[in-house]
Amino acid sequence: MSSSSRAFRFLPNIISAKTTVPFVIFLMALLVQSVGCSSITGSDDNTPDYTHAYNFNEEPNDWTTMFSNYGVGREDDFELKSGYRSLPEPLDTDRTSLYLSGKNLSDDLNMFLKHQVDGLEPETAYQLTFEVTFATNAPSGCAGVGGPPGEGVTVHTAASNAEPARVVDNSREQGFYRLNLDENYDGPAQSWYRATEIGDVANSRDCEEGRQYELKTVTSGPQSVTTDANGNLWLLVGTRSGFEATTSLYYTEVKVAIE
Repeated sequence: MSSSSRAFRFLPNIISAKTTVPFVIFLMALLVQSVGCSSITGSDDNTPDYTHAYNFNEEPNDWTTMFSNYGVGREDDFELKSGYRSLPEPLDTDRTSLYLSGKNLSDDLNMFLKHQVDGLEPETAYQLTFEVTFATNAPSGCAGVGGPPGEGVTVHTAASNAEPARVVDNSREQGFYRLNLDENYDGPAQSWYRATEIGDVANSRDCEEGRQYELKTVTSGPQSVTTDANGNLWLLVGTRSGFEATTSLYYTEVKVAIE
């Protein structure tokens, strides 16, 4: 029972005790004020305006994969692979996931998923929070070439009113695919990666226990973005590798709160 309800229950007893009329009027005014304040406080909540959940067990065809930070024409060397696959054992092999795999020979291979969201208010600022779930077999605390296989592969989430794409950087002799978003960020390219990092792919197993796939969920803090003139924005989810060997991940779900 609320404090205001308890006060109303005892009010008849106060009046029956021959309380003066001015005091009763004063008490009633306090009760009305108390009820009004409780109503205002209880109306405040942080429920997002929009919530989007993408379950890759359903094989949604509106997400696409994209690799960057590698030499033009070297797809075979980097062993780049993507597509819908069953989860590996010991996980539920009847469940489908979106698979990305690559061998990092460039010291910072990117493996991303992207998706366009429409129907928002045009040229309006929004706050986005991501929750990403994937299967990883990288143990914690291991050493590796260039970096550890778990902590050395960082997870990134971002949103943009321009489509994320790879562009050719011809400053290198053979050409090099770069992510276009880091070029538009205010500061060096490394700043974009630091700003969008939300975790890594290390699972709960110690290095001595060996590799075994587990599901892991990472969550971002609020990230700001302004929609384009048509009320659209792009979501970007993926990894950047400092581990100079193969990383293979199975994405099962991406959730995005947009408010």
